[in-house]
Amino acid sequence: MELVGTLADRFRLAVVTNTHKADLVPRHLAAMGIAHHFDTVVTSIEVGWRKPHPAIYATALLRLGITAGNAVFVGDSYAADYAGPVAAGLTAFLIDPDEKHGVPPDRRLRSLFDLPHAWGLTRTPGQVTVDQPSLATQSQRSVLPPTAPCDERPALAQPWGRGGTGTQ
Repeated sequence: MELVGTLADRFRLAVVTNTHKADLVPRHLAAMGIAHHFDTVVTSIEVGWRKPHPAIYATALLRLGITAGNAVFVGDSYAADYAGPVAAGLTAFLIDPDEKHGVPPDRRLRSLFDLPHAWGLTRTPGQVTVDQPSLATQSQRSVLPPTAPCDERPALAQPWGRGGTGTQ
């Protein structure tokens, strides 16, 4: 839970989930005492499309008020949490400790706890430096303020669900 709080201090967080009940994930987040760390929860039942349909990622981006190029998506399902977000223009990391999927090594995580190192997050007073490894759709280095006007912290979306997606 500490990692979620640390990430929330520096980034706007969203949960993007395929679920059959719109209130299921918000209730779980509240029960875990971490709901306040998330700016939005986007559910397939609300959007009418399941991951990996681009509409669900577009809804999360719209709610966060950002573009795909300013978002990072982390998950443990290749199609829904890696291929779908990448196709939608997001930077994606796959939690794939057994290396079952053909993702670039710099986009594979053993667990969510590997994200800060894999994403190249470094601490500099007054700014967060994000070193994003090259993707087919983008390659950039951005310097982002920790809290910009209108709370434009960069966004980190993560799915809700199985195993290593932040429930550890």
